Amino acid sequence: MQSLQRAIEIVENSKNKCIRMQGKFAEGTSHHTLLKNRIHALDVVSCLMQENHDLCLDDLTRAVAPIESIIHKTQKARSKYPMGTKQYQRFTPLIDAMVLAREYLIKEIESKGR
Repeated sequence: MQSLQRAIEIVENSKNKCIRMQGKFAEGTSHHTLLKNRIHALDVVSCLMQENHDLCLDDLTRAVAPIESIIHKTQKARSKYPMGTKQYQRFTPLIDAMVLAREYLIKEIESKGR
């Protein structure tokens, strides 16, 4: 597993990529909405991982599905390549970062739910 700081960098890079891509889709389209939800989720987990947050339970729970979607889609993309190849290794840090982000989300949701 990678360091927390590296995971934060990956989350921030992913968020910036989504922001850049969002401008390519008309507002109201499914792609635009997907990216909007991902940006929100990535922003939430970035705040959590940096311990710089005052997030409500709704923000936290809304962030879970987009993060799980990123994990699922990245794992699916990685599965198309043999283990050890450059293509396979390119996806692994993103998966690791999102799994760590999901752990932060779940832990925070559980603590707020008490």
